[in-house]
Amino acid sequence: IPPHRFKNISSYFIEKYESSPLGYDHGIDFLIEYNPGLAVIPPKIKKKLPNEAVYLLSLRVTPANNCFPHDEYKKLPKAVWEAVLLGMKNHLGLALLDDQYRILPGYDVVIQLDTQIGLKRTMKEYD
Repeated sequence: IPPHRFKNISSYFIEKYESSPLGYDHGIDFLIEYNPGLAVIPPKIKKKLPNEAVYLLSLRVTPANNCFPHDEYKKLPKAVWEAVLLGMKNHLGLALLDDQYRILPGYDVVIQLDTQIGLKRTMKEYD
């Protein structure tokens, strides 16, 4: 989600819902990165990575559990709210960071986990 859209997130969700090619049962296609974990790269492993790599960052990347103000959700039509609520994706984000905590270009990835471990949900499960 572009940060400039946070102030009026309900209009962003409505736009995403109306333009979604997947339909209601698949939710809205947006991702939020949160729950960061940061680890110092051990010297033994650092030898195999770019010289600038100092940290490994891990993140949960998902539309689930987004934390926008409740007043914004109240503005949403019921179908849009249900599509936002449906967190269809659970990904793991990984990135190498430099000593200033900046992502090294080309050394970041998002890995889809929900399908591989049998956690993919559909709206039918909530009916």
